[in-house]
Amino acid sequence: KLPSILGVSCQPFHRDILLTEMALRKSLNQNHDATIRWRFVIDTNTKKIKKDAQGKPQIETNSNIVKWSDGSTTLHVGDQAIFKIDQSSIEDTNQYLYTLSNELYVCQSQLTDKFTITPLSVKK
Repeated sequence: KLPSILGVSCQPFHRDILLTEMALRKSLNQNHDATIRWRFVIDTNTKKIKKDAQGKPQIETNSNIVKWSDGSTTLHVGDQAIFKIDQSSIEDTNQYLYTLSNELYVCQSQLTDKFTITPLSVKK
């Protein structure tokens, strides 16, 4: 579960989607803009989605995870927010990640780590 001041957009970034998200947040009295977003990398010559060496679409995001020399980890979302990430093992708890596909849940992976995300600073 994410903190209430952090969001994740599941759709590729597009201006119209951003405006819709902003209107929804305003109606729910959520005044933050710390939302992790992503988009496909577009080739400027061909106007098509760039692919990596394995043929997968390339993506870019407004977020970065930084591992510091003191061992701490932070999540940076655009220039709006910085969050501390604490990681702990849950390997022995038998938790799994499933996706819904054609009305069936498909197991993707066993979860081995839990991440606790807490805000360090948020600009408004």
